[in-house]
Amino acid sequence: MKKTIIAAAIVSLLYVSDSMAQNRRGGGQQNRMSADSSQTTRRGRGNRELLAEKDLPANGISAIKSQYPDAQMKRIMKNKKGNYNVVLTQTDKPRRMLEVDGQGSIVNDREMPARGGHGGRGRKNKK
Repeated sequence: MKKTIIAAAIVSLLYVSDSMAQNRRGGGQQNRMSADSSQTTRRGRGNRELLAEKDLPANGISAIKSQYPDAQMKRIMKNKKGNYNVVLTQTDKPRRMLEVDGQGSIVNDREMPARGGHGGRGRKNKK
């Protein structure tokens, strides 16, 4: 009888510890978010909604395509000022960040830093 009680206690202890570990890691079903492949509903950095190319003003699209004909628009989002931030990629060239206003004019054009580092922010580089 004692062996049965001890075995039942061990089994319940393992069950409780396993369920607690899953809750701590966020492994429970209720904590998992469904992945949405639609780019218009995904959230970018700083909780800004990612937009599609069609959401840009027509003048902005033509200005970008005339200045950077072989570039691809990888990410488009609205910033706090109400302007559009557009990330461009080109073959064998650094990424560019353009800021386009509501009328379609390019307000700011800068080269983005290379990937792989946070520029001193966030995680430290491991050696």
